[in-house]
Amino acid sequence: MKPIPVEEYPQGGMVALTTKYAHCVDALEAAIGSMEISQRQAKSYSDLLLSAYTRQNNPFIDELVGLHNLGRLLYPMNGSLEYGCTAGANLQRRKPVLWRALDWPWDGMGDHLLVVKMPSPYGVWVNVTWPNFVGTATALAPGRFALAVNQAPSLLHFAQQLQRMRVLKSPHLSPLHFARKVMSEAPDFATAKQMLQTHKLNTTAIFTLVGCATDEICVIEHMGVRSATVPPHGGVVAAANHWQGFTPIRVKPRAESKERLGCMRDHLHLPHLHGFDWLVPPVLNSETRVAVEACPATGSLKVRGVEGELMVARFDGKFEAA
Repeated sequence: MKPIPVEEYPQGGMVALTTKYAHCVDALEAAIGSMEISQRQAKSYSDLLLSAYTRQNNPFIDELVGLHNLGRLLYPMNGSLEYGCTAGANLQRRKPVLWRALDWPWDGMGDHLLVVKMPSPYGVWVNVTWPNFVGTATALAPGRFALAVNQAPSLLHFAQQLQRMRVLKSPHLSPLHFARKVMSEAPDFATAKQMLQTHKLNTTAIFTLVGCATDEICVIEHMGVRSATVPPHGGVVAAANHWQGFTPIRVKPRAESKERLGCMRDHLHLPHLHGFDWLVPPVLNSETRVAVEACPATGSLKVRGVEGELMVARFDGKFEAA
């Protein structure tokens, strides 16, 4: 496995990293052809997204405009929750640990990962990301908390185009941009949890959040205007891409989502997990691109880039709390 590069967040932010890793971004954008979207469609929707983010007073608008000015696509990387994920948390040696697999049908994502050390008033936090990705999908703030974002059922799952228009017209941040805001602005688990529970979003999302204390584990399901919190059961929480906390369940869970959730939950109930032994089918599948283990209490972060169900890149490190 090749090493995943570690970068300090530079002056110029993600625009500077996009320029430095232009060959990676070229490869990622070329892979759009393997998805059910053309380059032309991606360019059109990217233009619409930039207008929407400008109206929202998005706190990362300078980076988004910078990427656009470089001729880079904002969609799907910076405007999509069209992926699957499995996440969970449990106690290992009485310390909460976040476990996360991210699935996205975009070849090369596992091969072009970055680990970026991001600044905040409460010390550095670590973003598991890509050079042209302004948001946050998986992150660790040593001594504070760790967070993962999963796709949730769309409120308009029967009409994707209507859902996209709803997102474009919303005055609220996307879950991925809001996750970055939480990582930068929340001093502790309690504040992060309160922000995730109460702020409105432009679409649905599922957050898995872990802190440093034994009771700081939860899943927060967000419908955009309201949320439901799934507490740990037997010291374990797990999440896939369907609702657990909302009743009645508005969208029937897809079979693969329920299977991934059950597999993750079963592994997290084991007394000790070794390495990435939990990363097995169906949690591991043909679209898995990233696997992460993060422990805020120790600052430990392990990342694996995945392509074709094989680990192709790795990072193992420990970060000090502020």
